[in-house]
Amino acid sequence: MTLPVARPARRLTGRHVLFLLLAFFAAVFAVNGVFIYVSLQSHPGVVSDDAYRRGLHYNRELDRAERQRDMGWRTRVSVAGGTVELTLSRPAGEPVAGLALSGTARRPVHDRSDRTLIFTETAPGIYRAAPPALAPGRWSLVVETVSPDRSAFRIDRTVRVEE
Repeated sequence: MTLPVARPARRLTGRHVLFLLLAFFAAVFAVNGVFIYVSLQSHPGVVSDDAYRRGLHYNRELDRAERQRDMGWRTRVSVAGGTVELTLSRPAGEPVAGLALSGTARRPVHDRSDRTLIFTETAPGIYRAAPPALAPGRWSLVVETVSPDRSAFRIDRTVRVEE
């Protein structure tokens, strides 16, 4: 009959602990490096090129928004086949005609697909953006105009263009 041979117990030494700590932190740094690389490649992080100056003019922006609200214009934005159509009307329902509208269409995630929109009036109060049409997906639209009485009007909308 053979007796089982007792193996010597493995001991945890300082060298083992050092290697375990180094391996742990190397894994953390590697994962963080991958996250940083992916985030910088997908979005630069810059929301505004001139945030400080824009912040200084915030009260003027609030005044402009209040004047625009007092005008009472109603807007309707629709997108069909990638073409943006904008309808403007006064509170009583009559169309707002004879304006020169321009704006931009931006992807919410990146700025590589930004488009300039130039609108032409197709009927009284109905304005359609000239081609090129917007590709399918989500777009942020900013349209601006100056009314005949020299008051500015701005429309900010997010739209989804279907295929």
